Amino acid sequence: MGSLNKRITMKTINKLINAILIMLLVACNDPYEGKTFQIYEELPAATYLESRPEDFSMWIEILHYADMYNAVNHASQTFTLFVPDNEAVENFYKKMGVSSFEELDKTYVQELVKYHTINAEISQKIFLFGGKLTSPTVSGDYLSVSFGENESGGGLNAIYVNGEARVKELAIETTNGLIYVLDAVLTPLVETLYDRLEENQDYSIFKEAVDLSGWKKRLDTPYDTVYSQLGKVSYMKKNYTLLIVSNGVFAQEGIQNVN
Repeated sequence: MGSLNKRITMKTINKLINAILIMLLVACNDPYEGKTFQIYEELPAATYLESRPEDFSMWIEILHYADMYNAVNHASQTFTLFVPDNEAVENFYKKMGVSSFEELDKTYVQELVKYHTINAEISQKIFLFGGKLTSPTVSGDYLSVSFGENESGGGLNAIYVNGEARVKELAIETTNGLIYVLDAVLTPLVETLYDRLEENQDYSIFKEAVDLSGWKKRLDTPYDTVYSQLGKVSYMKKNYTLLIVSNGVFAQEGIQNVN
């Protein structure tokens, strides 16, 4: 009798297990199969900027003009973008004496965007260490972070990039990098060492020495043009450090001209 009850009990348990398995299989049929849903709200960098036209519509126009919109939206790349808001861009146009980006040389605008773009992620933690950033901009320059004070006080309200643009928003996350919002457009380093020599009369003797030495062309050429075996053209930035002697120092040694 005990053996019969045991068989009946096992039979009942097996039926229950089968019933549960059938229920699970039915439950595994996704009622939303074939439909697409957005499971997060993060966007790639340029698309995010475009989602806030009241703040960034003017920089979006500049990105398009510089042919950089798709580049900073690329999913397989990681960027850190320093983005001036609309008010900052308007002030930049006034400073440049133009009313829109179309009045600026396209090559200059491209260098401007590259100067505001780093092809690596600079986290908020690293950014707030201050000093020279660890990665160069796409233009090959290094930006620096400093801390000061303004009408809102110090701390996070007074973080500056290159000492000329205050950070209004820190490290906005996008799917392909971070965005730091600025209240001014950064000034790209487009002048060469020779330009700096030429514009300052205190260095006229040294400038003439540079001319006589044959170094003028080197110091006045910011990029080398490099051709690959396949004929592809690329540009490599040339960086120098020039230790300049002023006319006043020459005069102390009795030197009044290059001769």
